[in-house]
Amino acid sequence: MTQPLTAELLGFFLLTLPVVLYFALFEASPLRSTLGKRALRVAVVEADGGRLSTPRALAREAIRFLPWELSHSLLWRVALAPDRGSISLWVTAGFGVVYALVLLYLVSLFIGSEHRTVYDRLAGSIVIQR
Repeated sequence: MTQPLTAELLGFFLLTLPVVLYFALFEASPLRSTLGKRALRVAVVEADGGRLSTPRALAREAIRFLPWELSHSLLWRVALAPDRGSISLWVTAGFGVVYALVLLYLVSLFIGSEHRTVYDRLAGSIVIQR
C-alpha cells in the first residue's frame, strides 16, 4: 500500500467512519450523548431542545471531524511522497486550511452567549448541561 489514496480510504473506513458513527449515533439516540458526555452530564440536542435527528448528528460530526480527516489525507501525501523534499504547494495550503478550521472552531466557542461551535451552528445543535 504505497498509494496515498488507498491509504486514505483504508484509514477513513477503519478509523474515521467508525468514530464519526459512534458520536453521531449516540448523540441521536434517546441518550443524546456519548459515554463521555454522559459522565460529564452534558447532552447534544437540537437548538429547540429536542432530540438531535440522525441526519443532523451525522452532519455535525462530519463537519466536526473535517479538519481531522483532511489532516490525515495530507499526512498520507507527505508520508508516501516519492521525494519528501518536493511536497506540493496544495499540501502546504491544505495544512493551512486545517489550522484555520481548528482556529475557527475554537474561536466560535467564545462568540455568543450559548458558546456554540461552527459545527453546532451549521447542524442546528447545541450542547446542554443535564
